[in-house]
Amino acid sequence: MINLLPDDQKRSIRAARMNVVLLRYNFITLIAIGALGLFCGLSYVLLNVSQSSATNKSETNTAQAAKYISVKKQADEYAANLLVADQILGRSVNYTSVIFAIANLMPSGVILDNITLNASDFNQQLTFSAKAKTTADATRLKDSFQKSSIFTNVYLQSVTDSSGDQAATPYPIEVSISAKLGKVTK
Repeated sequence: MINLLPDDQKRSIRAARMNVVLLRYNFITLIAIGALGLFCGLSYVLLNVSQSSATNKSETNTAQAAKYISVKKQADEYAANLLVADQILGRSVNYTSVIFAIANLMPSGVILDNITLNASDFNQQLTFSAKAKTTADATRLKDSFQKSSIFTNVYLQSVTDSSGDQAATPYPIEVSISAKLGKVTK
């Protein structure tokens, strides 16, 4: 087919087609802008509804939390009391544990003459008086104290044999040991 239309008319037809295409693009753009505006409006409305809901919920929770202020105060006071009790118990001395720890160190054939302990005696150099059947038993007592974890700086102060006295005793050897007493862990 041969196009015999004049050039001006051909240009006018092309321009008309172009105008139709541009008009379609304008309508599509207007529809897209309208849809975008509608989405923004819906988002704004939903965010406002969500904000008011969150504000109401926050006010309700604050009102309910106000009811429990006294309970929270009591719980905080109880926790503080527990902390104080833990500190007090942490500093206390269980003398039974100390006595049992010392008794476990005593070799056979040795007895303690006397023992007096108080809180100020810990981490101090103390003197322990004991009686033994033989001098070897007295040496074993010193060695036992040295090997223990509760005594440090252990040494014999004196070893006296009283077997020549008139009264016969099963423990004739008197021993005096100096040692630094540490804390006993349970």
